[in-house]
Amino acid sequence: MVRIITIGCFIVAGLLSQNEALAYTTVANPPLSQPCNVALVIDSSGSIGDNMNIYQNAFISFVDALSGKNTQFSVTDFDVMGRVLQPFTTNEDAVKAAIKRVEARGSTNWEDGLEKGRSTFPVTTERPNLVIFASDGGANTANGPGTPVSRAVDVANALKSNNKARILAIGITDNGGPQIINLSAISGPNVDTGDISTSYYF
Repeated sequence: MVRIITIGCFIVAGLLSQNEALAYTTVANPPLSQPCNVALVIDSSGSIGDNMNIYQNAFISFVDALSGKNTQFSVTDFDVMGRVLQPFTTNEDAVKAAIKRVEARGSTNWEDGLEKGRSTFPVTTERPNLVIFASDGGANTANGPGTPVSRAVDVANALKSNNKARILAIGITDNGGPQIINLSAISGPNVDTGDISTSYYF
């Protein structure tokens, strides 16, 4: 079952799992404040299946929760490859329409989803950057040599180092979900602390 978790003004979808030891070199998540640029990076692999409507509604609820807070959103989905469905905008209707266009198909390429989401961030901005990354399965496709997870970690580290983007990872566990060690590898070690300023994954 997918549930909605509310943390302050943030609403995210996911289920909690036990923490595991971190096996990758992970760059520390930068701090977050508002208003911010929020890149929504949404798993659209085939395993989402009939849950896609629940998934989409959770992200739409997240957008609604930040309504009127001068937040900019971009929308990227990913399966075998990533696609930017909506560049950054403050137009909430355009953001929600992009979320509704996400369709379940194909395998799971975390690397390309993160890379395409990364491409939406402005080159320079005074706003803090945030990536909401959600997946119901582990990375099983990549753009080149190396493991799918290690390549995703490389992009996540670049997001945090070069784009100063905080990554909040969400495991949707209806279909077994991604391993917690992999979610923490792209975000950080802190599972749901009750505060988005210190939580890295759910």
